[in-house]
Amino acid sequence: MSDQPLTGNQPQRDDEIDLFDLIDDVRDKWRWVVGLALFGLVVAALYVVVATPVYRTEAVIKDAPASDLVAFNQPALRTTLILEARKDVEKEDEEDDEGPSLSAEPVFELDSEQAFMGARAVVRSVSTRKAFYQSLMQGSDETLKALIYDAEYTDEQNLALFLERFGFSDPSGKQLLDVYFTVTFELADAERATRVLNDYVAFALGRYDRQIRSELGRKLSAQLQLNESWADSLRATYHAEKRRRIIELKEAAEIAKVIGQSQPFYNSN
Repeated sequence: MSDQPLTGNQPQRDDEIDLFDLIDDVRDKWRWVVGLALFGLVVAALYVVVATPVYRTEAVIKDAPASDLVAFNQPALRTTLILEARKDVEKEDEEDDEGPSLSAEPVFELDSEQAFMGARAVVRSVSTRKAFYQSLMQGSDETLKALIYDAEYTDEQNLALFLERFGFSDPSGKQLLDVYFTVTFELADAERATRVLNDYVAFALGRYDRQIRSELGRKLSAQLQLNESWADSLRATYHAEKRRRIIELKEAAEIAKVIGQSQPFYNSN
């Protein structure tokens, strides 16, 4: 017998990976592997350094209880004095004159729902946020100014970015039974974000309070002017009637003197 290699029945496995060859390749290219790893670490470090964290804070505004609105719902404000034309039944030939009457319409009233909706509108108002932004820019907190103002942008762009820092949300679903809404504010400084949001809520509610008091003042002033006008008219009518009666009495006295009448024509006894 002759010894011959058995190759006819054993196919070669070209698709197999030789572990030793792989180790040799990695060993030869270790610089590339280390370089990629270092590059990834550098990118991650730069992201941590460059990326500025943004903190979001929120405030929940609820409706005011009726006890807080007592000043706007005084009993004296529940009726309105109006002047309307009336005709004296006993003097049908005389012209109509104006007389006072009380209407069921109140001079001013403000319930919890009205107050909440009004406050909500002012807090969400763009004009309120613009005014608040201007007050911050006129303040002395330079660190805060640097957070909300970027010299690379125009004033209009900085204002637009500031407005976008706010968020508003209303309750939905079952939460509709609760009267409230949420205001959020975002800033890179957590402490200042909380302070700015609290200051904004106080700023907006103060603005709404001034609006309400101004409206109340206007309506009270109009009602007082109406009262004074009616009082002046009544006073003028009284003095005119008084003068007329005095003239009539003087004429009667002259007539009595001429005819020698010293006693009244009638006797109460």
